[in-house]
Amino acid sequence: MTGTLIERPLARILLVLGCLYAPYAWLVLIDYPWNSYRWHWIKMWPVLPGILVHVSQTIHLLPDWIGYLILGAVTCGMVALITILATRGKRSAVIVSIVVGLLSCANSWISYQLFLF
Repeated sequence: MTGTLIERPLARILLVLGCLYAPYAWLVLIDYPWNSYRWHWIKMWPVLPGILVHVSQTIHLLPDWIGYLILGAVTCGMVALITILATRGKRSAVIVSIVVGLLSCANSWISYQLFLF
C-alpha cells in the first residue's frame, strides 16, 4: 500500500493547488509599501485565479460585491475542475499541474500589471 507521495489523491490535489496559487506570491515578495491597497490584493489572493472575469466590461457596471462574487464563482469552478482532473491519476496530475502552472503564471503576470496600474 505504500507508494510515492504523488500516488495519493490528497497530494495530487495539493500539487495542482500549489501550481494554481504559488505564482501570486509576488504579493508578499515585491518591494512595495504595506499599505491598504496591498492588503486589499492580499485579501483577494484566494479569488485571483478568476481575475480575467474583469476583462468583460459588463462586470464594471455591477456593484463591487457582485464582481467579487463572480470572481469567486469562477475560481471555485476552476478549482473544482482541476481537482477532478488531478485525482484521476498520477499522469493526469502531472499534466494538469504543468498546464495550470503555466496558465497561472500568465494570469499572475496580468494581475501584477493590474496591481501596478
